[in-house]
Amino acid sequence: MQKVFHALSARGITHVYFIGGMGTVSFVKHFKDFVRRQGAQLSLITIPCVLENDLPFFDQSVGFSTGLEESIEFIESATVEAEGAENAVGVIRLTGKRAGYLAVGAALASQNVDICLVPEMSFSLYGAHGVYEAICQKAMKDRCIIVITEGAVQGLQAEDAM
Repeated sequence: MQKVFHALSARGITHVYFIGGMGTVSFVKHFKDFVRRQGAQLSLITIPCVLENDLPFFDQSVGFSTGLEESIEFIESATVEAEGAENAVGVIRLTGKRAGYLAVGAALASQNVDICLVPEMSFSLYGAHGVYEAICQKAMKDRCIIVITEGAVQGLQAEDAM
């Protein structure tokens, strides 16, 4: 941090813009504290840019609409592939460690998703109302398209957790 601060100060830079996600926001917080301790007049501006769209106080972050459009394309491709095979299952894993905004938005927009698993919703893998049974039933009719986020395991019921 010290090298970055001195490089900015030596060039007379008074405003720095950061574009990024939670890691960037965390860095800027620490850098801001460092700058204050130095007694410098340096403005640090953070512009949120996360595909997950999970930053508080923002309706939509930079990058979300592009991520949504690309996710819909992934879903459409998986659907075409699944429709070309008998009893096929198409699985699309999307980003979303803490929130499933991108996955839910893409699933709703595509209108082809049968199951969408996100961190905010609890689910069971097995049993009469489990995901496994739903996948089997849907795939036996024609095909099953599943969207799952990387954080969906948080919603897994305790009896199914490994």
